[in-house]
Amino acid sequence: MRLRHLFLFATVCGLYAAPSLHAQASDLASGAELSADEPLERDLQNGVVTARGNAEVRTEDIRITADLIQYYEQDRKLIAEGHVTATGKGLRLLTDELTYDLDTQRFNTGHFRAGYPPFFIEGENAEGTPEEFIGEIATLYYGEPATGTPRLRVGSARVRPGERVRAEDIRFGVQGLDFEIPIATLDRSFALPPIQASVAGGYRGNLGAYVQSELLFPFGSNVLGGTNLDVYTNRGALVGPIVSYRDNEGESTSTTTLNSGWIYDYNDDERGDDRLNQPIDPQRYFARLNHRQTFKNLSFNAQLNYVSDSEILRDFRWDLYPYLQEADSHFEVLYTAEDWFLTAWGRTSLSSYYPITERLPEVRLQTRLRPITEFNIYHRGHLQAGYLRRQTIEGLDYNDRLPEEEVLEVDFGDGVARVDGYYELQRPSWITNWLRLTPNAAARYIYYGDSPSGDDADRLLTQVGLDLTAEGSAYWNYQNKTWNINGLRHIVRPMVRYLYREDQGAGLDEIYQFDYYLPHPSRPLFNLGDRVDVDSLSKLHVTRVGVENTLQTRGKNGQSRNLVRLDLFQDFDLEDEARDALYTELSTQPAPWLDFRLAHKWRTEDAEAEAYYINASILSADKWRATMSVDHLEDEVTQIGLSGFYRLTENIGVLASARYDDELGDLTRQLYAVRQRWGSFWEFDYGVLLTNGDQRQDDMRIQLKVRFLAF
Repeated sequence: MRLRHLFLFATVCGLYAAPSLHAQASDLASGAELSADEPLERDLQNGVVTARGNAEVRTEDIRITADLIQYYEQDRKLIAEGHVTATGKGLRLLTDELTYDLDTQRFNTGHFRAGYPPFFIEGENAEGTPEEFIGEIATLYYGEPATGTPRLRVGSARVRPGERVRAEDIRFGVQGLDFEIPIATLDRSFALPPIQASVAGGYRGNLGAYVQSELLFPFGSNVLGGTNLDVYTNRGALVGPIVSYRDNEGESTSTTTLNSGWIYDYNDDERGDDRLNQPIDPQRYFARLNHRQTFKNLSFNAQLNYVSDSEILRDFRWDLYPYLQEADSHFEVLYTAEDWFLTAWGRTSLSSYYPITERLPEVRLQTRLRPITEFNIYHRGHLQAGYLRRQTIEGLDYNDRLPEEEVLEVDFGDGVARVDGYYELQRPSWITNWLRLTPNAAARYIYYGDSPSGDDADRLLTQVGLDLTAEGSAYWNYQNKTWNINGLRHIVRPMVRYLYREDQGAGLDEIYQFDYYLPHPSRPLFNLGDRVDVDSLSKLHVTRVGVENTLQTRGKNGQSRNLVRLDLFQDFDLEDEARDALYTELSTQPAPWLDFRLAHKWRTEDAEAEAYYINASILSADKWRATMSVDHLEDEVTQIGLSGFYRLTENIGVLASARYDDELGDLTRQLYAVRQRWGSFWEFDYGVLLTNGDQRQDDMRIQLKVRFLAF
């Protein structure tokens, strides 16, 4: 009798329990599901459903996996244990224990780890929602937590997965090194690194032993602040604030950086004179402000430079000096519309040691090429106006050598108002589907409010031209895995261009030369409105015959990839054969490990190379690379550069570079160094630098550089 009662009880329980179990498995909460490798278990008395073996819960907001997950019906909570992962809405979190409330969507954990590339976070516990959680006693790594990885230890961190991290009570350090630097607060986007830093050191006779460093740490949202801190045993200490601000949220993007330094340079013998042969004051300084901002169709770029003397960057920021010899300041504002754009730009020098053209400022309104009638006529033009001034050094030209003893001064010439107007008409017509004929006509008027004679002046340039262009292509189904070639297509564009330009009004010697022609190896532009050397434009009667060749293959994304581009053009000057020239422009990158570029101007009358540029590089993944460059300008300069790198082991390599000056007949720069990588983020260079002809630097220097690869 008792057995029959037990059997009946078990049957009733089975009839009622099984349907209930499946219901809970699919309806823990609205849109939530529970599953596991093993059959789900249910404790009816306590209202608990247990899932074992690759247990998983899915909701609209989060996915949780674990060795074991228990669901408490009354509290509507989940407890996950063993190899727990929680993902959702950018959240990627690992822990051994997690509690999750299905109603409030809040969770809390024990020791946890989370990854938001490039950040990696771990801590003692975490509490919050998939949208935002707080990690207590946490460590933030910039990259995987390995030797050399920068880290931030924090008392607590508020994390918005994939967006921002905010923290207090911070200590900055490097994994593997026993030091920490306190930081007040952190409020950073995950897209930005926690610090920016560079360190260099070595020995130079004029400086002594030296250490140069730039360190920036987070201060508030999107702001890095820090200092330049250099020590030179023969010159003193250089210090100065650095501030960097970046805001890329919303429709506007903005980046601003201030970098400055000051030093009391006590060494009178080494300090010497500046470029104008005037004694350099021991109070020396520099300041650089860079700003870039965009908002919809408007962009603004500005760079301000202020230096105490012409040699401050050359002495203490020699890597920057080649790019800022003039230490000029400039800005540009650009507004773009569908058919036109408006530009305003200015240039000046807050510290005058070089002859430059100041633009105070200059404004340009330019229309794009667009049709005006049903007869297929296109037009475009621009109107430009500005106030220009030329800074000179007692009448010397830019490239003139300065006298060694005479004290010089900068001469600020009188400003000149200049107005420049341009208009062009063209009518392209297809003779066949592969041959196009385009007659064109243009005029350019330039007005000068002043001239060397003291009166105003003007010039009128008129131009007519005729362009005949053909285009054809051929395709070959050629495959080559070594060169990553998937088919070949050759596009050829032969052309003949005729141009006749007449000038009227003031001659070139009767106007100020603010914007003039500088020799270079590339072919000059034909369109009158595209020429920037407006003050040196003159009469021209020329025919250009040439061909453009492009060899392409199909890339991985289906788009075409250029393997070789070769352009050949011969200019025949119908007024002066001495100006006939052959232009060759070649660029090729048939594989990621090979790159070759050449631009060459050959004067055909006397068979002389007037100017050319060559750059070639070849590499073998991360094992080795070699680069060669040649720059030649007739009667001015010929320089040859060579550089190479070879990796000896995974973390150690050697590098060398040299530059030869044909005019001096000697090597002007040689570098021999060993490169060592430490961890994933740090790279050290130990080297010897040999120079020749640098009047303010020793011929031999020992140097150490430290680079933070991710920063």
